[in-house]
Amino acid sequence: MNKSISAVKNKQTRGYILKIAKISYPEAVGANTIDVCLLEYGLGLSGQSLKGHIKYLEDRGYVATREIQLEQLGRKVPLVELTSKGIDLLEGTIEDAGVTVNEYE
Repeated sequence: MNKSISAVKNKQTRGYILKIAKISYPEAVGANTIDVCLLEYGLGLSGQSLKGHIKYLEDRGYVATREIQLEQLGRKVPLVELTSKGIDLLEGTIEDAGVTVNEYE
């Protein structure tokens, strides 16, 4: 894939992740739910790719992550929670060239 096309897709994907997290705000949303929603946007990702985008957003302070143990499933589930800085980015109070929050950009 062309580097510029890949960069645009990455920026859009990060914006969509923030928008999905905002829907459940102030509650956290499961990473698997984010994955399903991204599929609906036509952005199917590998598990590692999704983790990378979430890590990028966490490193920037836009989301916080944690895991919860689901005893009935016998596994841990990763959760993503939008931060106040993430809300500021979505509302246009701050800008980040690495995240597209306006779908027309």
